Amino acid sequence: MRYINAGHPPPLLIRHGKVARSLGGGWRMPLGVDDPQIEVAEESLERGDRLLLYTDGVTETRDQRGGMLTDAGLVDLVERDAGQLPAPEALRRLCHAALARYDGPPADEVTLMLRARDGTPAPPGNRAFGGRVLTGPMSAVGAASTRSPVPASCAI
Repeated sequence: MRYINAGHPPPLLIRHGKVARSLGGGWRMPLGVDDPQIEVAEESLERGDRLLLYTDGVTETRDQRGGMLTDAGLVDLVERDAGQLPAPEALRRLCHAALARYDGPPADEVTLMLRARDGTPAPPGNRAFGGRVLTGPMSAVGAASTRSPVPASCAI
């Protein structure tokens, strides 16, 4: 897989139910900012690997005690609650756990995307991620409503 990251936290590579590492390559300036030094990174994915992509609103929004989930906390959630589950259920649980932490609406957008490599090659000309995208009321993934003007979404 070849990828570029334009300003989001590095995706997490999940292998055998554990976070193997974060994919820290492929950096460039955020979209819309001229960047002559675009870095394209590559990663070999094995059958069964998953990629968790997320925005910083997932890990940086504060709970009622003022604490943030943090990247390490997200890794713990993945490995405890979602590492071995089918991808749709894993994503539902991650979204629910992340959104349940907030005291009121999140201060930033909250987006989680989970992609599983099942070993089936994409047809030529159709190599983009695809699938269901849930936006708006998070009750669609079993999470309590945040009543937030800030977008919250989950995709698989």
